[in-house]
Amino acid sequence: MVFACTLDPQLKAIHDTFMKDKITFKADLNFICSLIVTEFIGAPTSTKQDIVTQIQNLGNFTTSFSQDEDMNDVKQIYNKLLEKLNTPILEKMKTERVQGVKKLVEKKLAP
Repeated sequence: MVFACTLDPQLKAIHDTFMKDKITFKADLNFICSLIVTEFIGAPTSTKQDIVTQIQNLGNFTTSFSQDEDMNDVKQIYNKLLEKLNTPILEKMKTERVQGVKKLVEKKLAP
């Protein structure tokens, strides 16, 4: 069986002019996780596959920051959000989703 997890990053930047003379900039980075479990069928060299299960939303996690200065460069915003996350995305996904995958295996895939 092959477990393929996909991370869909979504970046949201808000320029808030709540106060007349002050701009507050806020950015959120949301990662939505999906999972497809595939089983290879046939002889060891076979490339035939069967999708055992598929979960469109295995969960998500978000990181955000805000500051007084406005930002317009998407790459700079993304890098600042990753810095705020303070851990590699793959490690964050592994630690936050391991229990969900374990439950899936125990409830849906166990014999």
